[in-house]
Amino acid sequence: MNEKFKKYWWIIVIILLIGGVFYWYEWRPAKIRAYCEKYVFENKQWETSNTEREQLGWDMNKINAAEREKSNYYYEVCIHKKGINQ
Repeated sequence: MNEKFKKYWWIIVIILLIGGVFYWYEWRPAKIRAYCEKYVFENKQWETSNTEREQLGWDMNKINAAEREKSNYYYEVCIHKKGINQ
């Protein structure tokens, strides 16, 4: 068994490296994005206040655009805090 390990140790190292790269560049960012999307939605950070709605003239197109903009902003803030760029 010890001779097999010595003979194929580089395969184990390569598998571990590929696993680490996959975790860091694929799995971790996907989990962070899902968390941030859920966090922004559940905490209603995207919602406009009544004061903002009055300033927009209660125009639903403007309100929806403002809420999309706020949602995108807080989502990007969350993913930056968690350590990913986009």
